[in-house]
Amino acid sequence: MNKKGFTLVELLGVMVLLSVLMMIAIPGISNLVKKNKDKVYVQDAKKLISLAEYKVKSSQNKYIKKPKTDECIILTLGYLNDGTLDTTPNNDEYLKDASYVMVTNIGSDYQYYVTLIEKYKGVYKGIDNATLDQLKSRTYETKVFKDDEVFYINSGAKEASGNTSGGVIPNRSREFKGKKIVGKYKD
Repeated sequence: MNKKGFTLVELLGVMVLLSVLMMIAIPGISNLVKKNKDKVYVQDAKKLISLAEYKVKSSQNKYIKKPKTDECIILTLGYLNDGTLDTTPNNDEYLKDASYVMVTNIGSDYQYYVTLIEKYKGVYKGIDNATLDQLKSRTYETKVFKDDEVFYINSGAKEASGNTSGGVIPNRSREFKGKKIVGKYKD
């Protein structure tokens, strides 16, 4: 008699083997996805710094006040975004009023600090006050922000977002992160 097919024991053996392989592979795949999302945050933060550098250093842009020593200017994502930062790692939106580049003057050059925050499923995640050198290091990790660590540049953004414990930097504010604010640029 000619038998075609597999026995029940053979099928169960294959299922057990596949289950073991999946238990090994799934954590590795999820870790890979997380690392790739973190890389997207870092790349987007680098883009935001590049956009800020262009705006500040451009000879055509006379509207931005250049900071002096111990001063800073703040350029929000809403002001800087040219459309290249519309897609986030979780396919949501970056917070345009809480994502910004702070530009300070250190001697004869400018230092750029980027904060880039995405709100996804009620969690704030992104880059916190990082320089380009920090972003270029392979060890930089993204941050999960608490509500009170998210600062909005526009005065009405806190109420609009529903965030009741974070901070708002009002238009009349004179200092931010230890630096005198000489200009805020937002959309």
